[in-house]
Amino acid sequence: MATTFNMKDLNPGTWFKIDESDPESGEICIRTCGIDDIKNIRKKTVTKKRIIKNGQLLHEEITNDDLQNELTWDICIQDWKGLVDDKGVDVPCNKEMKMKLMGESIIFAKRITTCISELGETEAIEEEIEEKN
Repeated sequence: MATTFNMKDLNPGTWFKIDESDPESGEICIRTCGIDDIKNIRKKTVTKKRIIKNGQLLHEEITNDDLQNELTWDICIQDWKGLVDDKGVDVPCNKEMKMKLMGESIIFAKRITTCISELGETEAIEEEIEEKN
């Protein structure tokens, strides 16, 4: 049996309920970073610096953690629906709102990290099944 790939979306997101205990809660679409995503983030966030210490030339890497987090969350959080503010207005799914929610809402950030963890576990199980076949 052949393996099929959607060539227009090789790393699709997975939808999760924002609140698993509430079937009426909104949903959020999460994906893991692919290798190319990680490479691109690293190119944008890591600078290499040469230093001389005790007569030896050393290479040190300096990472812009804030930018790295921003780029990672922007890639991993693909979309959401049913996410509203305290006035009932839809919260737009854009980089600004992703960063605000991840940086300031412990509940939101915890849910996102839980979803990413669950997604990683599912992907690992799927890989294991494929290797056995």
